[in-house]
Amino acid sequence: MHIGEGCPIMDILYEDKYIIAVNKPAGLATQTKRLGEKDLFSYVKNYLKGGYVGIINRLDQPVSGVVLMAKNKQAAAGLEAQIADKSIKKHYRAEVYDKSGILRTGDWRTLNDFIITIPRENLSRCVDRDSQKSISASGAKKASLEYKVIHKDDDNSVATLDILLHTGRHHQIRCQLAHAGLPILGDRRYGCTESISKATDLGIKNLKLTAYSYEFTHPYTGKVMNIKIN
Repeated sequence: MHIGEGCPIMDILYEDKYIIAVNKPAGLATQTKRLGEKDLFSYVKNYLKGGYVGIINRLDQPVSGVVLMAKNKQAAAGLEAQIADKSIKKHYRAEVYDKSGILRTGDWRTLNDFIITIPRENLSRCVDRDSQKSISASGAKKASLEYKVIHKDDDNSVATLDILLHTGRHHQIRCQLAHAGLPILGDRRYGCTESISKATDLGIKNLKLTAYSYEFTHPYTGKVMNIKIN
């Protein structure tokens, strides 16, 4: 089901009396403070004809995928409690540039880093995790994710990853993967010269990162829900 006049590409993935899940397109902000700029929150608010709308998970503007919203404060509180106790499972799919060509399909791998955010530049970066002094001085926060290679292209330079996000830092996936030498295709902020060139060769214009699965317990029914995008 499509929502929002002027936004025909956006669709509702799930809806009941308490929650609504929407497939956010790349390039649309989840919520913005910029006057006159459309955002997902406004479209959903208009679709619901007012009333309470609480955003449960936010996606960066270039990222597409599942965004969950609550229709009342009780539902929002129940879902936010699951975020706090880390019981929600968030899966992303990314296409990355594998310069080394050594990634292989199969086992899950873990990335644990410390990230500092630079608000004036809208940027995050990983700091030296072996230096406690640099971590403390910078105010860096721990960032953790797991990833598994699910596909490699014919020339072995592009890999598709299934990513399980454990923390929710600013630009976390983009920052950590770039730091690990696996920049996401279409990412001009964190990408390297080679990954940007590869994306251009492949005709990729948008960031190849999608939040494709959001698993949680329904705040009213207690049912385990898994909202997915194919």
